[in-house]
Amino acid sequence: MIKALLYKEWIKLRWVFWLVLLGGLLIELYLFIRVGRSFRIAGAGHIWDVVVNRNQFLFADMRFWPLVAGSALALMQFIPEVSMKRLKLTLHLPMDEGRIILTMLGFGLLALMLAFGLQLCVLLGGISHFFAAPFVASAISTVIPWYFGGLSAYLLIAFVCIEPSWIRRFVNSLVGIILVQLFFISTVPGAYGGFSGAMVFIPMVTLLWVFISVFRFKIGVQDK
Repeated sequence: MIKALLYKEWIKLRWVFWLVLLGGLLIELYLFIRVGRSFRIAGAGHIWDVVVNRNQFLFADMRFWPLVAGSALALMQFIPEVSMKRLKLTLHLPMDEGRIILTMLGFGLLALMLAFGLQLCVLLGGISHFFAAPFVASAISTVIPWYFGGLSAYLLIAFVCIEPSWIRRFVNSLVGIILVQLFFISTVPGAYGGFSGAMVFIPMVTLLWVFISVFRFKIGVQDK
């Protein structure tokens, strides 16, 4: 049953996955070309001055891609399930509903983490080509929150889509916007040094919230 459910999710999301993966890689390719051009025109001294003395992260244009990717995957996964009433049928399969939702969410999260992991490896590999190891370490601490923000956005949109009440959807959306924007406040290298615990805590809490919406959906809660 789980294999069949995973196959269904793959059929539904395979094109979104490839777009998420290739879109991020194309953005990185553009950034590498732009940085290489800056080195040739302005010189290494000027670039190092911008990076070290002005605290500017040259790959900041990658900032919102994980958010777009996580949101797109969640919308494509759960809007058809809810609008076409597939989720109600899925939850009546001869399988525990918690395992059903965990399988669906697990597939989405694994797809995002695979795409994000490949993009992160390429990004850090490219950065190490232009800069020394200390800057690479600083870049990791800068971009990791963006990817956690993408994972959180995925779970929060699932939380909103599954919720049957439009009033609660609106409230949940406001909460989601507040939480997700925490991951994208700054592009200054190392700005999220004390935020590592919250980066893990927010997705974990959001995952639990999804099951609240699933329970309300299961019992047929409607707008009052």
